[in-house]
Amino acid sequence: MESRTRVEEHGRTVLYEKIYRGVPTQGGGLRLLAYYERRIPLARMQMELRAAGHEKEWKGAA
Repeated sequence: MESRTRVEEHGRTVLYEKIYRGVPTQGGGLRLLAYYERRIPLARMQMELRAAGHEKEWKGAA
């Protein structure tokens, strides 16, 4: 499961990205195998994506 959330912090836009990896259990839950979270200042991310040519991938999050 992946989650991307855009938040305003101190007048700046920040993107929070969370990634959960796990195995479904019989009870309907999820046995967590890995969890990854990062906080990205959106202005920096947009500059990096433009340089790499991947601007289209993150347009929905911005």
